[in-house]
Amino acid sequence: MNSIEKRALSTLASLYALRMMGLFMVLPLLSLYHSDYNASASLMGIALGIYGVSQAMFQIPLGMLSDKIGRKPVIVFGLVLFAAGSLVAAYAETGGWLIFGRALQGSGAIAASVMALLTDLTREEYRTKALAVVGMIIGLSFSVAVVLGPILANTVELFTDFNGLSGVFFLTAIFAVLGIFVVLFLVPNPPDQHAHADHRWAKGTFSLVLANKQLWLMCISVFILHLGLIVLFYVIPLKLNMMGIEQKWHWVVYIVVVVFGFVAMVPMMIMSEKYQKGAKLFKLSVLMIMFVTLIWALIDTHNWFWLLPFLIYFTAFTFLEATLPSWISRIAPAGGKGAAMGLFSTFQFIGAAIGGILAGSLYEVFNENIQNIFWLLLVLQIVWLVVIWKIQQPVLLENVSLEIQAKNPEDAQHLKSQILAVPGVEQVEILMDEQLVCLKISKALHSGEQIRANIENIINKGN
Repeated sequence: MNSIEKRALSTLASLYALRMMGLFMVLPLLSLYHSDYNASASLMGIALGIYGVSQAMFQIPLGMLSDKIGRKPVIVFGLVLFAAGSLVAAYAETGGWLIFGRALQGSGAIAASVMALLTDLTREEYRTKALAVVGMIIGLSFSVAVVLGPILANTVELFTDFNGLSGVFFLTAIFAVLGIFVVLFLVPNPPDQHAHADHRWAKGTFSLVLANKQLWLMCISVFILHLGLIVLFYVIPLKLNMMGIEQKWHWVVYIVVVVFGFVAMVPMMIMSEKYQKGAKLFKLSVLMIMFVTLIWALIDTHNWFWLLPFLIYFTAFTFLEATLPSWISRIAPAGGKGAAMGLFSTFQFIGAAIGGILAGSLYEVFNENIQNIFWLLLVLQIVWLVVIWKIQQPVLLENVSLEIQAKNPEDAQHLKSQILAVPGVEQVEILMDEQLVCLKISKALHSGEQIRANIENIINKGN
């Protein structure tokens, strides 16, 4: 990577870390504070999940807006909304105001815009690596946040008159302001060119995204994965209290689980990428999550044995959380990576939203019987396993964007057919408005440089 790419990656990864830390720190806390807001369990479930509703609503529109007016203005606007929502939630005294604050937080949906900015600032050959680093930062932020949230909440209650949850919301607002500073003064400005059309929501490719069966399997997977995660983080804090573990010591449980999950996940990632065992490990991870859910549904105990399956769950979750986004980048059609990422993120946040709302409602309906919640979750996971059982690991393809000069659709179609005939070319999409051809090429038979040279010869002859 050159200096601009390194700076872009480090600053945007920092931005992601700040924002995700603020988001994830409240997960292990919300269900514990219902009495402070005179709110029922179902209302706190809505407060937990409403963030995902507004995220799902605004993710694609704000991503598309960033294509038109620029990435940075949209990202700053989203961070302002996130900060405002955090302050509303921090000062909230009722469940209704807490829900409003969380919804306002979620309306600052900038994930797709940040990813698009990263791709604008990195060359094709380094883009996958950059996205992988950001994915690791997101996973690390989640792990640190679920440990740090309870610690900060206890510290706030010890030294201030605020409840711990309000203190965490204040901190998320500070993180958002720091994020604005990072965007305005540290993140490089993207080049004023259409060099990364494979990350745009182009009309000609969105239909291909919707028709991609593998992509829908990823969307279903992230939906169920995050639905289950939010349900779990509604239930786990309550269960820890039932086990006699004081809230100020919850972080100890989380840090043990986090460290174990990351250590256990590493060999899985090596086997997935180096030995191409990703599809088998994908299914194994779903089976691991199902096994844990079954254990929790069958066993109702208040001793440490109940927590042991949590180690298995977090290992599987961490592997899937790191794997799914990288698979999206591989299976998205040429010219449709931005749309694919937007659709994937939308399903992720819808899952989180339904998970929060479902958890709070079921906790009330079942009269605080946690086991029944896990039985329903298990049914959903069985459907998940059936749906993805025949999934295949996507072939590693390289994305390439080249300029063309096609005067009419007929010329573009002729050029497309010629390029498709080049050995190693898997997908071709021509964007007439931007005069670009977006390709996915495989280097299994030829070198990437040779394939690119063959394509450039065809384009030059056409011009």
